[in-house]
Amino acid sequence: LQQVLQYAYENKIQSILVEGGAVLLQAFIAAQLWDEAYVITNTAMYLQQGIKAPKLQGKTSIVHQFENDCIMLIEPEKN
Repeated sequence: LQQVLQYAYENKIQSILVEGGAVLLQAFIAAQLWDEAYVITNTAMYLQQGIKAPKLQGKTSIVHQFENDCIMLIEPEKN
């Protein structure tokens, strides 16, 4: 991850969208290399099987809600 971020810095890339699988996302979360996350949920459907999404700790606010779909913004807690 550090090499990717170093490359981004050297090439003046200011934002990186990480839309990976659970392992990649958890790596960014564990290294505290995130400043916001958009999480999309559907309240009418709950999957019983599959890979669980990474858990995020932080301040949550609802950005948009339409019928059963909800888009939430999560920002890390400031130390």
